Amino acid sequence: ISNKIYQKIYVDYLSHIIMNQYLNIRIILSKDDYNPTHITRTIVQNKYNLLNFGVQHSSFNYPFIIPENTYTYFDNYYIVGKNFINLWKPYWTVNKHFIPVGAKRSHLFLKENICEDKRLIFTEKYKNKICILILIGSLTSVYTPSWLYKRKFENIHKLLNINENIQLILRPRTSNTIDLFLEIMPHLIEFIESGRISIEYEDYETQELTSFVNILVAEDSSELVLESIFLDDILILSYAQRYPFINLLKGIMMKDFDELYSTIRNFVDNHKYPEFNKSNIKFIKNNYVMANKESSWYRISKDLDKNLLLLDDSNKI
Repeated sequence: ISNKIYQKIYVDYLSHIIMNQYLNIRIILSKDDYNPTHITRTIVQNKYNLLNFGVQHSSFNYPFIIPENTYTYFDNYYIVGKNFINLWKPYWTVNKHFIPVGAKRSHLFLKENICEDKRLIFTEKYKNKICILILIGSLTSVYTPSWLYKRKFENIHKLLNINENIQLILRPRTSNTIDLFLEIMPHLIEFIESGRISIEYEDYETQELTSFVNILVAEDSSELVLESIFLDDILILSYAQRYPFINLLKGIMMKDFDELYSTIRNFVDNHKYPEFNKSNIKFIKNNYVMANKESSWYRISKDLDKNLLLLDDSNKI
């Protein structure tokens, strides 16, 4: 290991030491499991009889595909579902406690959390349309270079050929994403001008849009797949973009555009959910998520309250 890596680790360690000279944060809660600095944070927190808790990123993938999430070390690690422990074994086993809490935004898909006025506006705007929501991620990330996006999306407009009522709805991650997206695929502009492709960024939350459409096309192993898994009236798909196809998402992840096209075409033509899709969704529900009747953040808050009381009691001794 180079001296620079040792220096970085030591600087992280010292920064946490210095922080604890001025602050006494009994529990630090973070969502930076991919960042190795959380490991030294746990070590220093424990040195002062304090705690460091982490919230899991999606990580719905195999360890060899996203190695930056391989080594985690928290006092409590809030994971989406019970089977993630086995999926990431042996790499996550050093965490002290695992607390399954569900997908972070899955409760937002409950009917009572969806704005009915927005639903009515959407329904009127896209009346009689077969709406396909396509998530567009960041084009400036090292993980999603523009050439990769061009290769994956240059034929996306051909989905319109499936049926004259198909409506493609693009949901960009940021406000400038769509400009960069159209720079590398200017041939899509004519379909936007004709109204066959639309861009929805400001008027709806992602969870609202997902609830309103007929077909979802998420990115890779996006946590949106896990968050929306309890929606029974849409076709949930993902599209392999940055990462290779994985059997974990067989029936949901489309390995290339041809498979994406044929799966959507069969769904639209036959008005029937693919059996391979339904069976894997059932498997995921039973193994990798929790029921969304309670918010994951509510579950986290209950555990935080419990641990704060335990810390108070220990300090009295």
